[in-house]
Amino acid sequence: MVVIFSLSADSGNKLSQTTEESPELKAAIATAKKLVNEQVQEKLAIKLAAQAERDRARQARQEQYYREHPSEAPKASKKVQATSAAAKAREEGKLRYFEMTFPTAAFLKQVVRTLGSITEEITFYLDKDGLVAALMDPSHICLVDVRIPAAELDSYKYESQQPEETFTVHTDDFLAVLAVAENSPITLSIQDFPKQEPLLHISIEGPVTSELDLHLVDAYTSKTPMPKVTFKSKFKLNSAWLEKVLKEQKPVSDHLHVQSFKGEPAMPADEAHNATDATPDKLVFSGKGEVGNASKTLKRTDADLIELDIQEDSDVYYSSEYLRNYLKALKAEQVTMEFASKMPCRLGLEFAHGGHNYFYLAPRVD
Repeated sequence: MVVIFSLSADSGNKLSQTTEESPELKAAIATAKKLVNEQVQEKLAIKLAAQAERDRARQARQEQYYREHPSEAPKASKKVQATSAAAKAREEGKLRYFEMTFPTAAFLKQVVRTLGSITEEITFYLDKDGLVAALMDPSHICLVDVRIPAAELDSYKYESQQPEETFTVHTDDFLAVLAVAENSPITLSIQDFPKQEPLLHISIEGPVTSELDLHLVDAYTSKTPMPKVTFKSKFKLNSAWLEKVLKEQKPVSDHLHVQSFKGEPAMPADEAHNATDATPDKLVFSGKGEVGNASKTLKRTDADLIELDIQEDSDVYYSSEYLRNYLKALKAEQVTMEFASKMPCRLGLEFAHGGHNYFYLAPRVD
C-alpha cells in the first residue's frame, strides 16, 4: 500500500490522505503529528526566549534613561502608591495592619454563627495575643464569649501603636461571604492608614483563590464584661444527646429543668444502721407543662456521657429555645455544660490551644 500525505509546519497538523485509513496509516499519522508538534514547540520556545531577552534589554535601557532623567519617569501605579503610603504610615507609627489565617473556613463559620445567633453585628477585639468577641443579646438573657489565641491560627500578625484595636462586621453580610468558602484555609486582613476606607479583606484558598472585600461597620458598643460565676456541676457529653432531649421536651415546656445529684458510697451495716448500696452520680433533664411532662436521666456509666464532676447537688431551669439556638449554631460533636442552683450556666467548647467558644445563659427566676 502506498500512502501519500503532506505536512505543513505553519498550520500545525495539516494532513491530507489519499487512501482509506488503516491501523498502519493511523500510526503513521500520529507519528507525523507528534513530529510536527515537537518542531512547532521548539520554534516557539526559541522565539519566546529571544523575545524575553529583547524585553530585558529594553527594560534595562528604560531604567538607565529614567535614572539620568528622573523628571520624565512615569508616575507610580495606584498599587505602588498605596504600598508607598503604607510604608510611610508604618514609619510614622500610624499604620494599623492585622492579618489572621484560620486553618479551616468551618472554624471561622462556627465562630460567626454562634456570635450571630444573638446579635446583628459582631465586634472583634484584637491585640498582640489574638482576638476576642464577647456579645450580649438585647434582652440581657444570654452572652456568647469567643476567645481565639494566636496559637489557634495558622498565622497571626498585629501591627498597631495601640495595645488593642477593634473591627465590626454585619453578621448576615459576613455569613453570606463565608457561605462560598469550602473547608479550606481562609485569611482575614485589614490595612488601614490615614485617608483610606478600612475594609475587611477575605482570601479563600482553593483550586482558584477567591479575594473579597467586606465593608466594616461603625461600632457603638463597649466591651462586655464577663460574668463571675462559681459552678458546682460540670458535664461533657455528645451534643446529639442534648439536642434530642431539647427536641423531645419542646412540646411539653419552654424551659429545661436540669438537676445534678451527687452519689453516695456504699455503707456497711452497723449496730444503728442497715447496710446501704452505693448510689451513682447522675443528671436529670426534665420538662413539665399543661400538656404533660418528660424526663431523661444520664448516669456516669452511660455511653453519651464523657465527663461528669458534681461537687454538690444543683437544681435550675434554663430557656430551651436559647439552648437549642446556640447548639444549632455551634454544630459541635461534643459540648460541655457547667451550672449551679439559681445561677447562669456556661455551655460550649474549648479549643486546642487555650481558646474557647462559651455561651452563658441566665436561669429562670420564679
